[in-house]
Amino acid sequence: MKITNPKTQDELDYSGLLSLQNKVFCNGQLKNSDIIELPYHWNKLIDEKSISVHLTPVGANQNIFVKGVQDNKVILTANLGFPINCYYMVIATLQEGVDVVSSDE
Repeated sequence: MKITNPKTQDELDYSGLLSLQNKVFCNGQLKNSDIIELPYHWNKLIDEKSISVHLTPVGANQNIFVKGVQDNKVILTANLGFPINCYYMVIATLQEGVDVVSSDE
């Protein structure tokens, strides 16, 4: 699908899971950091209140949880002072008014 970047008005090619809710996601691994940097173009594209974060600790249980979302970043914290090592998937809904066009057109 193609979406318009509200910042630059450029078209972005997006592929991935499609749903009726126009969700986007990013995933990766975090090591010795407590910040997940979201894709820069999400800043004006997503509804920040719709963000859902899924975390899978690597090694041992670290009691990781989301402390907050700010400035296009997800801030994590862990009990007991363990360094964070986890896989993550962040899912968010596109803001209303973001044009989504199928690339099949």
